Amino acid sequence: MTKTLPILLSALAFLSGCVQRPYVQQMTPTQADRQVSVTTINSALSRVQICSEGLRETKPAFEGDKRDLSLAPSVNLVDKEVLFAKDTDPNKVVLMSSTAKITPAQKKAFLDYIQANQKCRAIVRSELGGYPALVTVYENYFGDSDIMYSKLISKEITIGEANRQKAQLLAKLKTEYTTATGAMNDRYNAQINQEVQAAQADAAQRRAIAAQFLMNQQNINAAQQMNNQNQLLNNKPVTTNCNRYGNQVNCTSY
Repeated sequence: MTKTLPILLSALAFLSGCVQRPYVQQMTPTQADRQVSVTTINSALSRVQICSEGLRETKPAFEGDKRDLSLAPSVNLVDKEVLFAKDTDPNKVVLMSSTAKITPAQKKAFLDYIQANQKCRAIVRSELGGYPALVTVYENYFGDSDIMYSKLISKEITIGEANRQKAQLLAKLKTEYTTATGAMNDRYNAQINQEVQAAQADAAQRRAIAAQFLMNQQNINAAQQMNNQNQLLNNKPVTTNCNRYGNQVNCTSY
């Protein structure tokens, strides 16, 4: 594990990719799960970065700092003379071009370097344990790196060859990481869309039930109004006027 790995934090953009927006502001269960995943993965990779930087610190960061800094000189020597730590390191090109093989002093420092990095690897395994696909990506990188380390220590390859292989392994790591997070995001999106569609269908059904209820209430109200009018007409007092014309009487009711 080196300082180069935290660059993969940018790949987490896949986990917040576009997805059909829910019709309400509240997140669906899967959206909430994805947010937890983003936070967990970001936290894990941030801790890996802090771990990696801590391996290179030669002085306590604060009073009472009880970290074991004894391997820091070896790690810094490896960064300088054996393997580049970051893609932006000024000595990267020089190391990749080296035809020298590792010296006894460099080998001793390199073994310390390998030992020191174990705790950073442990962070990946423990904190990303809930994401097997990501752990597999890192385990592939660790395993391939160990093969390269063995060849370097046994002088099967030069320092330059080791650095070129490291660059290739990091490129492979980034590609596999992007693929893994992309697949993870696709699964989240599919589940979120299902949840959104189900919520929309449920809302549509509830709206239809509410509309039918209101229509029934309106019909009931209209029927009551008509019944009231009929009652008023039926109960209206009747007035009768009669007029006599000779022996004939004519009456009119209203």
